[in-house]
Amino acid sequence: IRRVKANDRERNRMHHLNSALDALRSVLPTFPDDAKLTKIETLRFAYNYIWALSETLRLAEQCLPPPPARRAAPRRPAGRLSRLVSAGAGCAGVFVCF
Repeated sequence: IRRVKANDRERNRMHHLNSALDALRSVLPTFPDDAKLTKIETLRFAYNYIWALSETLRLAEQCLPPPPARRAAPRRPAGRLSRLVSAGAGCAGVFVCF
C-alpha cells in the first residue's frame, strides 16, 4: 500500500509539473507549426527569452534621454514602460534575435 501511495504522489507531481510547463509554453513566442518543445527545451527557451527581453529593455533605456527634473508632481507617474512608449522614435529600433 505504501508503494501505491508513492506512485500516486509521483503521478500528481508529474501532472502538476506538466501543467506548469504547458502554461509556460503558451506564453513563449513559437510558431504554431513547430513541434511541442521538450521540458528542457522549454526551460532553456524561457531562460533565453527572459534574458533577451531584459537586454532589450537595458539597451532601450540607454537610448532614452534622462527624464526632465520637475518640481511639481506629475499627473501620472512615468514608469519605465511609459517612458519607453513615449520615447518612440528617440532610438533606432532595438531588435534581439534568439
